Amino acid sequence: MLEALAAFLCALPVGMGVGGAGLYVIFLGLYEKMPQAQAQGANYLFFLFATAAGTVMNIRSGLIDKKAMTFLSFWGIFGALPGALLAFYLPSGVLRIFFAVFMIALGVYGIFRERRK
Repeated sequence: MLEALAAFLCALPVGMGVGGAGLYVIFLGLYEKMPQAQAQGANYLFFLFATAAGTVMNIRSGLIDKKAMTFLSFWGIFGALPGALLAFYLPSGVLRIFFAVFMIALGVYGIFRERRK
């Protein structure tokens, strides 16, 4: 039951287009004791379905530039492959540290970005 609640709560911001899938990695790592690479892989599958639902709703509402979405999706696919290979070959401890540093950097960037507006 906790797993379903965590997935639901992490999917809410994903559906709104503001992220949240990284929270699912943290949940899988801390609560499920899943190795980092496996948690990130499960997160990608989760993210695929969560974003698909949000994308459909946002396209119907006219909130997505289809040309930009197509362009960014195309290049995102090519960026994901090297990232997945890197995650596969890095030791779990190193991957966990990289993930934590990346999440902290995104948070700090978000804080300072909001202050500039």
